[in-house]
Amino acid sequence: MSVSTKAMGRAIRTLREEADLSQQELGERAGYSKGAGAGVSMSRVEAGRMRPGPAKLGGIAHALGVSLELLAETAEQLVPEVEAEDERATREAAASPRPVEGSTSGLPLKQRLPMLQTAIDRRIKAVEDLSDRFNAEHDRARDDFFVPFIVTAQQVRGAPRPPEPAALGEEELADPDAVADYRLTVTTSRIANNIGATAGGAAVGSAVGGAAAYGTFTAAAMFGTASTGAALSGLQGAAATSATYAFLGGGSLAAGGAGVAGGVGVLAGIVAAPAALLAVAGYVWMSRRNKQKEREAHARLDAVEVELLVSERGYEALLDAIAGAADLLDYIATHAGHAQGRWSKDLGPDLPVEWADLTAAQRDQYDGFLSIAACQISVANLNFAAFSAVRDGDLDDLIRSTKENLTHARETVSNLV
Repeated sequence: MSVSTKAMGRAIRTLREEADLSQQELGERAGYSKGAGAGVSMSRVEAGRMRPGPAKLGGIAHALGVSLELLAETAEQLVPEVEAEDERATREAAASPRPVEGSTSGLPLKQRLPMLQTAIDRRIKAVEDLSDRFNAEHDRARDDFFVPFIVTAQQVRGAPRPPEPAALGEEELADPDAVADYRLTVTTSRIANNIGATAGGAAVGSAVGGAAAYGTFTAAAMFGTASTGAALSGLQGAAATSATYAFLGGGSLAAGGAGVAGGVGVLAGIVAAPAALLAVAGYVWMSRRNKQKEREAHARLDAVEVELLVSERGYEALLDAIAGAADLLDYIATHAGHAQGRWSKDLGPDLPVEWADLTAAQRDQYDGFLSIAACQISVANLNFAAFSAVRDGDLDDLIRSTKENLTHARETVSNLV
């Protein structure tokens, strides 16, 4: 389906309204978890801010009671309408720049304060809902695919232990696709080497299912002890790639398996600065008798609006990143989990087994699962907190890198299972 994300979202909204479903109902039926988070995900899909992967798109079509072909046909029919709206909006914006939509400027303090508080609360709720879904999908992917695969793979003796690739050059560092491929290659190598170092042993198997053990293993895979220096030092020393390097190095799970909602860092800047500035209740009360205090209170609320405005794009990108990562982890838990179970059963009960005794198909599956495990670690360790910490060009780099990593991982996984 080559239509734009916005046209696909418009088609989904049109068919949903025809089916008389709410966004939450459609989201839940399509597999976007349960509750408000499903509605948030569908809202972003319909607005053209998030494109469903193949599995989720199929789930949406099924929930709407239509075929994928009809969904695609509806989207194609809406392309001219969407393009015309975009062109009109561009012309209007260029001809007459307008104030930020929803601005409270000019309203009385007693009205401005609750309106801005509501805007902040809405952000917090949206991030928390998606974070809850991410954490649930992450735990499923960990328990249903990653840990079972590692435990079985440790029983395969003599599996190849590939070297890490050489550090990227300056030109490659500027290419998000090259960086995404490099990241997955490095992570795959480290997983294979960590498995190989303990094959037939009990290093990971002794703590199967434990979040702490998983976090420790993924940290070793990301920043392992043997050969991490050369490859990443090349990234670190490259000029104008600080945001990309931070993205490569960021890791909520590598720090101990806490997940995306393991700390308030994800919300820092997105809501923390506006919330702090919003502590003006005393000014509101005093402004009844003091015009100077009223002006000061309005000035602080102006600052809140500015903070909300400058962090809006990072906030939107953060929601996209969390939702995209959760979708992929869901796919891994379901499809890779089932495939890994069949592979483990096919190896038979007489473990450990020698690599030389595996069939070509069994070896190919082993290699494929290594790649999927690398995709899982890369997606689970996306530096979500960075979306609130960077601005302008660095934010552009972060958004581009995140999209490229998610796309690269999604394509890799879907091609393997």
